[in-house]
Amino acid sequence: MKNNKFFNSDFFHKYWAALLVGAVFGAQCIIMFLAGEHVYASIHDNLELHILDLHLLSDNSLFFSHDGVLPKLDGISRDFFFSEWSVYSWLYMILPTEYAYISGYLLKTVLGVWFFLLLAKYVLKDKYDNYRGLLWLTAFAFGSLPLYSAFAFYFASIPLVVYLLLRIHDTPHVKWYAALFLYPLLSYFTFFGIFILGYLLIVIIWKSIRDKKICKNLVLALVVLSGGYIAMEYRLFTVMLFSDTPTIRDTMVLEQLTIPQALSNVLITFTEGIFHAQACQKWFVFPVCLMVFLITNIKYIKQKEYAAIRKEPLNLVLLFIFVNCVIYGLYGLEPLRKLIETLVPPLTGFQWNRTVFFNTFLWYVAWFLVLVKIWDAGKKKIAVLAACIAICVVFVTPERYNDFYNTCFNHLYEFVKGRESNNLDFAEYYSVELMEEIKEDIEYNGEKCVAYGLNPAVLEYSNIWTLDGCISYYTQEYKEEFRKLIAPALAKNEASRVYFDDWGARAYIYSASAEDIYSMEYHYEVEDKNLYVDMEQFAKMGGNYIFSRIELENATELGLALRGVYEHEESPYVIYLYEN
Repeated sequence: MKNNKFFNSDFFHKYWAALLVGAVFGAQCIIMFLAGEHVYASIHDNLELHILDLHLLSDNSLFFSHDGVLPKLDGISRDFFFSEWSVYSWLYMILPTEYAYISGYLLKTVLGVWFFLLLAKYVLKDKYDNYRGLLWLTAFAFGSLPLYSAFAFYFASIPLVVYLLLRIHDTPHVKWYAALFLYPLLSYFTFFGIFILGYLLIVIIWKSIRDKKICKNLVLALVVLSGGYIAMEYRLFTVMLFSDTPTIRDTMVLEQLTIPQALSNVLITFTEGIFHAQACQKWFVFPVCLMVFLITNIKYIKQKEYAAIRKEPLNLVLLFIFVNCVIYGLYGLEPLRKLIETLVPPLTGFQWNRTVFFNTFLWYVAWFLVLVKIWDAGKKKIAVLAACIAICVVFVTPERYNDFYNTCFNHLYEFVKGRESNNLDFAEYYSVELMEEIKEDIEYNGEKCVAYGLNPAVLEYSNIWTLDGCISYYTQEYKEEFRKLIAPALAKNEASRVYFDDWGARAYIYSASAEDIYSMEYHYEVEDKNLYVDMEQFAKMGGNYIFSRIELENATELGLALRGVYEHEESPYVIYLYEN
């Protein structure tokens, strides 16, 4: 009886969606924290790169350092890594790495929901209460998207910067400017900042021409936001603007697409998105949006309301999404890319196709507009059902950064099958106990090492100094030195040669065969068990040890001595440690 009273109460009718979201999110939190160090997090560009870097900054007390180096690529300046003035970084300052990671994964949802609702309440004003349920469900779908993990806060905060700029435009006040100055704590200049500033500049120019006067509020906002980025990311600006040291960015060869390939990229990005910024629109949100878009515009055409087509909010948002997809596709056309960078010099060196990252938010603005049309047509239950289906699609889409799905799937697989999943969880990937056992056995004291058959990140996480590593910004001089080390393998493997020479962010010890020796899986077998490196260069670079997941057949020929074979019951690795 009490339950019936509750479900029939005004409170439930007003907040049913918030209660549903809270229950689902609460269950998600319980599952992720119970998984703990056995959470299944993406390795690519994640555990092997950014999460490792944050761990090293924390473990070595380098967040606020100005002369420290991280133990990768023979020592990389701390200035090349995350700013200490970042909310995401703060998690790693105060929590163990695995729990900082899980907290960040879940807080991304909280921030996404909060900022989406904050913006919606301001824009909709009196209409907010009417669509409250739809907004909570849409905001939860947006907040739950499987985004690039270490940068997820930056995606989630997009509605916040829109909200702040609208407040400044409508009712400028020092508190809104102060909040805008601090906004970069939740953003990142090269991912979003430069494009937010660019879009803001376009709006200022457009409004100034339309109104025939300078929009002083937004001009000041542009200055304040620029100052915020410079202050919060002073290390980045110092490295980019005040260093004349050539880096691998200067020699990277970007993709060169044909016009048909570029157009294909536009279509694929529009319908499917990209893995770093996945909106999960392909299977449900996109087709429903397309259907409602067609119905709406056919109706306008039949009624000869052509002006309404131009003003329709859904059309404008979908156009914005499509333009971002066009920019993403055309970025692959080298002549056009060079022309744009000549006309707009600040874009040189930036991946200006990253405007597509805004589509994660825009797709759910479009989705809400579609749900409103369904709701206003009297189909309220269908609108709610559609909103819930969109959430389910996000949760069960097996994308690279969908850690919740991957954690549930792999643990369920292990329970049902009674054997280990072939994927590695957080603890298995880093295998700290195994690395510490090796360090203790050899009385490790900072000797320089490389990894073969496993990511250098595994060594670096345990503060083993490596000559190899993964980072998208380091000196061209070191790349050339490292290339001498791996030249024998690159001479035999054209794909790896192109991958390293044209990009170079993964300075790994490559195989001479076409095998993927860096497939970080539980069960590991390779056919080619020879190592191809220049041992004189290895010695010149100060190399001492090679941590190999492969028992080398040509170790004697290379002058390597097998120091020991190591394994641990909690680790998937068998490490063959060779000494030079």
